[in-house]
Formats: sequence, structure tokens, C-alpha cells
Amino acid sequence: MKLIHHFWNCLDTVLDGFSSRLCYGCKKAYSDKENKFYCEECFSQLELSYEDSIKNLAFKLTELEEFFGGEVIHYPRVHFISEYGELTKSLMREFKYRKPHYKKLWLSLIESFVLKNKDSLFSGLEPEQIKLYDLETLKESELKIYLAAVPMYKTQLKKRGFNQAELLAKNMQEVINGLNDFVYQTSEGLKKIKTLEFEFLPDLITRVKDTEKLYDKNKLERLEILKDAFQLNPSYKLEENSLLLVIDDITTTGASFMSIYKSFLKTDLKSDLIFLASCGKN
Repeated sequence: MKLIHHFWNCLDTVLDGFSSRLCYGCKKAYSDKENKFYCEECFSQLELSYEDSIKNLAFKLTELEEFFGGEVIHYPRVHFISEYGELTKSLMREFKYRKPHYKKLWLSLIESFVLKNKDSLFSGLEPEQIKLYDLETLKESELKIYLAAVPMYKTQLKKRGFNQAELLAKNMQEVINGLNDFVYQTSEGLKKIKTLEFEFLPDLITRVKDTEKLYDKNKLERLEILKDAFQLNPSYKLEENSLLLVIDDITTTGASFMSIYKSFLKTDLKSDLIFLASCGKN
């Protein structure tokens, strides 16, 4: 498996030397070396606005209350960067099962989305709401962001050889390394973040249950199958007023994220929580 991954990385390096490529979307030749998969026109179709990126969970409030075993007062923000459709479906399949170096495309999409929507993404406020604030008068603060990935079960990981969500999560720091000067909703109100620190926690979340395939399951079946499938490492003590950003490759119903959130509620972790998937659908 490692030899196959090495081969694809070498092939990608060789292709970098060519002046033009075939767009994965429209199949036409283009010469933009910054984007190794899509021409500018097709790439622009992948990017979602902040409003369109917000995941509308497929579950009714009563269904979530039953799953969590009590009243759901608040659940974390869930976003996906691009629509799971014709342009992304086959490429995501390649990324998951054959070509880990395809992470470069998804990271480029994440980077573009985060930089364009940083104020709304981290504050939870709509763009129109942010316009009501005089951002120059906000007090400056710093923020610690923890990064984690939705894990695979150990036997599945051994078989595939890599976890595509982890590839994205552990490279997030280099993707948004230049991120600064954005607003964030702290316990003391809205503040401007000037200093940002990242830490990737590879073993924060563990998949403790080997579940069956979910692609042919409905939303409630997925929620039931993933019940107690994840566990958070109790040895971690995240800083207060910090942010935990949990990365996955794709979200459809949001069942995996909700199962992780349920595990999160069982701990004394004080961090804010945002789930972010490279592609998904409502």
C-alpha cells in the first residue's frame, strides 16, 4: 500500500513539470499550476458561500433529543466546503481509496473558504450581522485552536493505509497559517483575534466500534449504528476559551458529527466546537 501511495506522489511531481493539464471537471486543457485538478471556471463552481456551507442536519429536534437522552439546547456549528455532486463525487472516491495526495485539492478549497469567510466561520455570526459592528473598536485577543479528525476503526485503517480526514486535519495548520485579524465570539463577547496558535491532536477522538457500511442506510439507521462509536481521550485538558475544529472528508446526514458531539458532552472539555467537512450535502 505504501508503494502505491509513493507512486502516485511521484507521478504528481512529474505532472508538475508540464505546462498544461486536463481539467478534472470539463476535461479541457488548462495551464494553472496552482490548481492541479480543475480549471478556474470549474474550481469557482466548487466554492460555496458561507450561507450555503451551513449544514442543515437531517434530523428532527425530537430525534436528536432521543439520541442524546435529553433536551438539545445547543449543538455545534457544522459546515461543508463544497457540494457533493458531479464535480466532486468521483474525486472524493479517488481520494478516499487510492490517491492520498489528492488532499491538495481539498486543502486548497478549505483554505479559500476559510480565508473568505473567517469572520463568520469563527464567530458564528452571519455576514450581515458582522457589518453591524465597528471591528476597529473591538478588543484584541488570542485564540488556541485544536485540530482533530474523524477517526477510522483500527482494522479499516490498517486495510486502507491512511485516514483521509486525518490527512486534511494535520495539514490544516500550513493551509491557514497566515490567518489572523478575524473576529471570534468569546465568553466576554466579540473580540478581534490577533494571535493564533494551532495544535493537532491525533488521538483526541478514537473510533471504538467497528460499524457496518452506511451508504445504503437512512438517517436514523446511521444515527443508531454510530451510537457510542466514538470516544474522546479523557487525558486531554483543552484550554478554556479555545476552539476544537473537527475535520472530516464528507458529511451527508451529520450522524458521525452528532455521535462525536455526544461523546464530547460526556467530558469536561470546555472548548468551543466546529465541525468542518471538505464536501457534503443538505
